[in-house]
Amino acid sequence: NRLSRHLAREARCTSWPYAGFATIETNKGTFLFAAFDHMVFDGYSLYISLDEFPRLHAGVLAGDSAPASALSHADFAHVEHNLATALGADSPELATWKNALNERRELPGLPRQAGIRDSERHPHEFISIPILDGAESAQVKARFRDRDVSTGFGFLSILLGNAASLEADRSINFLVSTHNRPSPAWGESVGWFAGVVPMSLRLAENASAYETYVELKEQWQDSQFASVLRMPDASRRLSATIEPALVVSYMEGRHAPGAEHWERNHAKALLGPTPPSSQIHLWINSMPNGTFLEVRFPNTRRCKEWILSIAAQTRETLIGIGTRTQEFDDCSEDIPCK
Repeated sequence: NRLSRHLAREARCTSWPYAGFATIETNKGTFLFAAFDHMVFDGYSLYISLDEFPRLHAGVLAGDSAPASALSHADFAHVEHNLATALGADSPELATWKNALNERRELPGLPRQAGIRDSERHPHEFISIPILDGAESAQVKARFRDRDVSTGFGFLSILLGNAASLEADRSINFLVSTHNRPSPAWGESVGWFAGVVPMSLRLAENASAYETYVELKEQWQDSQFASVLRMPDASRRLSATIEPALVVSYMEGRHAPGAEHWERNHAKALLGPTPPSSQIHLWINSMPNGTFLEVRFPNTRRCKEWILSIAAQTRETLIGIGTRTQEFDDCSEDIPCK
């Protein structure tokens, strides 16, 4: 509790130092705890930091000079602000947000099967669910490559397709998180670069996993640039209520520097103080030792059961794809199989 209070007090995004640090010495070694507010620290920043902290520490012990500073995320924020300001009322980016609104001019809420109403506020829990081991992950990724399938959207299409299949109308609405830096110049920068894009998925009867993937990927290609409009900005421009409900993402370990050393360094992410809400955040984390479904969710029994159900279905589907026994191979006439 003392450690948590210290980190929470230091990690405030509106005042310096906006990050908290503490070391604890044990008979098994010295452990570094670092805390950041998610408003100024996106998912890829976590990956960068888990690699950078051990390297900086080793450099200090070796007497090396400090490395050059990375570009500030504030510079990116300025670039992004200028891009958003230049968008007109008829821009495709704004249209993407407008088309996602329901009849009440709101973003649709969570899937019904999650069992959480939009107005509810629950304490959050964080769980990490193993989906595939390292060998199984490699097998699935090889199958994706055989079909020229994007790894990220291949995994997400399976996850979301299974979630949609549980709904009465076989549809689901969600936000897709973007983590990419705008250029390699910001490759080592820590900060907030992520955006979100509103999307939806309606499963056609007897659609194959590949057809579901194609639908999701084509929708992404049309809407991805809407992430330049932050939710408060889109809400103001459209006089709408735009708040997150279900947010999904994919993180690929091969893009994370030093990921192969995380297990040796006992590196892990923990959930800090989180306000009660009805939001669910699902992200597929594909690492060298396997693929995991990381989930932050309102801690109710029904919601957890829903999450475990789609996790189990996703594993079953992916195993079938990896072993070539799943309907992923059932192609329409206009989709060539390899």
